[in-house]
Amino acid sequence: MVFSSLTFLFCILPLFLVANFVAHRLTTAAWRNVVLLSVSLIFYTWGEARNVLLLLALGFFNYGGGLLLSKTSWPRLTVSLLVACNLAVLAWFKYVVWVLSFFVPPGWHSSILP
Repeated sequence: MVFSSLTFLFCILPLFLVANFVAHRLTTAAWRNVVLLSVSLIFYTWGEARNVLLLLALGFFNYGGGLLLSKTSWPRLTVSLLVACNLAVLAWFKYVVWVLSFFVPPGWHSSILP
């Protein structure tokens, strides 16, 4: 799903605006973050439900990395490792099929790789 689709404009966006307004009026700022996360997951699941668990895992990984970053004495190393891990996941899902296409016959990876 893209931001200019009719489903987003008439379903997801109004849902978010109403939920955010209610959360802003009735609760604390932490609940606004919960609303934003929930609507974002709905939006992503509607468009590409296949990788929602990966998205959640990366979110928890980066949240834990942020907590670790606030307590570590080596912040540059911590940030470097977090960025490297995120780039490794990106490279795997974006380029693994392209790289393997140089070494294996076409068609064998269509059902087992992203």
